[in-house]
Amino acid sequence: MHHRHLREQLEGQMRDVFAGDLRSDADSLKKLGDLRAYLSQVRTAIIARLDDKEEPLPPAANDPRMASFTIFPNLAYLPTARIRIYNRVAFQREPMATVREHWFDGFAALAAFDERCTDSTGNLEMGGVTTAPDLTKLSRAELVEYLSVIAALIKKTDLMVGRYRLFDFECQTILDGVRDEDAMLRAISQGRTKDSSYVAPAPK
Repeated sequence: MHHRHLREQLEGQMRDVFAGDLRSDADSLKKLGDLRAYLSQVRTAIIARLDDKEEPLPPAANDPRMASFTIFPNLAYLPTARIRIYNRVAFQREPMATVREHWFDGFAALAAFDERCTDSTGNLEMGGVTTAPDLTKLSRAELVEYLSVIAALIKKTDLMVGRYRLFDFECQTILDGVRDEDAMLRAISQGRTKDSSYVAPAPK
């Protein structure tokens, strides 16, 4: 009975952790969506400049959508060595951490390019805003380089979104009552949970 009580207590703690992750991840995914929209707008403006067009104009130099500090999911109380279903969630967090590091590298490259053109104390990697360069003052070679930096960060952002969604989906399956790893894998392959608006990406 004592062990059953401890197990139920642990289960309750982990459900609370996963529910909290889903709430914070919703905010992170919105910020990632805003960032991607900003980067796409910059990319479109750069391409227009390369085609000797003045429109569409780029976003404001200090567009707040640059500020995309995300909260990384928590795994407090998670006994990965004992429970396979929770170990799978822990496993998903590991590649997610690697993707986040590459995402930060993309931010560093963008910030470095921005700094070459404008003196800014902002720090993109810490969720701040830098001053974007004036496209009208960039040479064609600089526009091509800037386009490459922006495009790379867009793809890194897409991968971050995918990893957040897969992690959230696995957490949601547990909150929806999945009791073992096989059932979780079936839910992932079907791409849905009880929340019909929640669709998982294809498993990797």
